[in-house]
Amino acid sequence: MMKNFYTRREKSRIEWACRRGMLELDIIITSFFENCFDELTQNEKRSFATLLEYSDPDLFSWIIGYSRSKNLEHALLVDKIISYNLNQGY
Repeated sequence: MMKNFYTRREKSRIEWACRRGMLELDIIITSFFENCFDELTQNEKRSFATLLEYSDPDLFSWIIGYSRSKNLEHALLVDKIISYNLNQGY
């Protein structure tokens, strides 16, 4: 049976992982998490959690468009993060 929600503890763990060593990433990723995470599909939520396991230089490179993740799910999620932040004026 597929779990269709995240417990408060799991969500807190993901929120903690949003905190990055690079201020720009911290702002971009935390804002997306706070405003969009609950609306993601379960697959996107899992992908978001695993995306946070990457290093700051990789994430920054993907978010500024310098390179793209080879993982399609991560690449599509980064597109959503970029789109959200552009709409917010960041």
